[in-house]
Amino acid sequence: MNPYRTVHTPAGLAMMAAAQASGSPINLVEMAVGDGNGNPVAPEDLTTGLVRERYRATINSATQHPGEPNRWTVELVIPVSVGGFVMREAGVFDSNGTLFAVANLPDAQKPAEADGAYSDTVVRMEFLVTNADDITFQIDPSAIVATRTWIMNNFTSAQLLPGGNTGQVLTKQSNADGDVDWEDPDAANVTVDMIEERQTLAAGQTQIDLAVCTTRGLAVYIEGVRINQGALAAEWEKNPADEDASIILGKSWPAGTKVLMAQNEPSNMASPPLERDRNLGDVPDKPAGRANLGVYSKEESDLLAPAGQIAYFAMATPPAGWLKANGALVSRTAYARLFAALGESFGAGDGFNTFKLPDLRGEFVRGHDDGRGVDIGRVFGTTQADALKSHWHATDFYVSPPPWVAQRRRPSTCAQRCTPCRIGRTTSARAKTIHQPMPPAATKPPPQRRATRLHQVLRPAHDQTVYQTNRAGLLLGPVEADESPLEPGVYLLPAGAVETPPPGEWPDDKWPRWTGAAWALVNRPQQTEQPSPAAKLAAFLADNPDVQALIEEQQQ
Repeated sequence: MNPYRTVHTPAGLAMMAAAQASGSPINLVEMAVGDGNGNPVAPEDLTTGLVRERYRATINSATQHPGEPNRWTVELVIPVSVGGFVMREAGVFDSNGTLFAVANLPDAQKPAEADGAYSDTVVRMEFLVTNADDITFQIDPSAIVATRTWIMNNFTSAQLLPGGNTGQVLTKQSNADGDVDWEDPDAANVTVDMIEERQTLAAGQTQIDLAVCTTRGLAVYIEGVRINQGALAAEWEKNPADEDASIILGKSWPAGTKVLMAQNEPSNMASPPLERDRNLGDVPDKPAGRANLGVYSKEESDLLAPAGQIAYFAMATPPAGWLKANGALVSRTAYARLFAALGESFGAGDGFNTFKLPDLRGEFVRGHDDGRGVDIGRVFGTTQADALKSHWHATDFYVSPPPWVAQRRRPSTCAQRCTPCRIGRTTSARAKTIHQPMPPAATKPPPQRRATRLHQVLRPAHDQTVYQTNRAGLLLGPVEADESPLEPGVYLLPAGAVETPPPGEWPDDKWPRWTGAAWALVNRPQQTEQPSPAAKLAAFLADNPDVQALIEEQQQ
């Protein structure tokens, strides 16, 4: 059972039964609270009255539940002036003073005004009836107190200000209270009189004392030209000594200059407009304006593609603002910014009126050395002719004879007509090529000795012998590593070469292989014999009998 509840007294139950039988309504008029004589109470024990009643008044309001018509809520307002007790019980009484329903309350202190109470206290009590039509409430309109909750639940903006459309405003139609109507904002009519005052300046005069106008909403015209309010020479300011009726001009004007002061001028209520003939030259803050529009200034645009920049376009005609880098002679005056950037680096032109553009047609653009030391002695803007620098051929190196490698073509750099050979290293700067001829494929390889030895390879000064391997790590032979021109004592090893020498001898059926850390002897790879050209042709004709038939037909 709920510890706090409302019950009907025996008299209240009898009143509801009589009302059902006779149709006479129950008239509830008062509500009271008590302190239970200092102790908690049980509502079932309260049959005729409260244990100790502390305050009684007319019911402030009675509300019928919207979903349950037989459920009522009555409300009692205890004024701030009443207090100094603990509320533990409440009851509702009819017009005869009979207790109709009673409830027990959680202990709630009702402070007195002297204790610091500053607002009324509201007590609400709910109860059920057998028939909602049997209950009436007698409420004194002069004693009703509207609580904040009641106002929030019963008064809304839609009830207070009905009608109107989005964007409209509520305007007074007359001085009578409540005479308002919804109107569009632009429907309001405002009438303001404009006041003018004219004066004539004396020689050297800068202070003007107003006789008709005030400085509020003032516009100043000098000989018909409006000047703005500000601290510049061609502007005016309020006189600090009398800000309402005196102004100070930023400079003096000739004697006899006419000044017109206009107060409440419509154009003075807005910011000064931009003048069309000044082409945005009168924008107060140009950087802020460009930032708002998201556009660059000329200086910022020049930084995006400065004069002298080289760019590539996938088109035959350069876009606007660009010239072809074709070595043409162009005007130093017409392209002054470009001439300032390039000068005569690519040609002086006629030395007076023209200068030469860079000519990049059919050229590879190479970066300027600029002190790095890679392309020493090269002047900026000059053309570099074809040159073959020292380099390594990415070719295999073999010991003689490599039994598993087929005959190779003679390299194009070979200066003598020799049998197919292997290339040691080609250095264009020294014009040195090391050849070690191999026997033709048709001849039988010379018999191998029991122990294979490495052949000696010529080694120029400042080089170091290293040992080339293939992708499988098998030894190919000795090669030379050049000394670095920038780091003496450091040698540039070809890809796949190692400095550790292989074993001096090994059996005929073995071959050295580099494991990444040391040399190991593995089984010698078997030679794969390549078919002769005749064999290849015979196999092709066997697979293509139509070609064979065509050849035989041509031979007949």
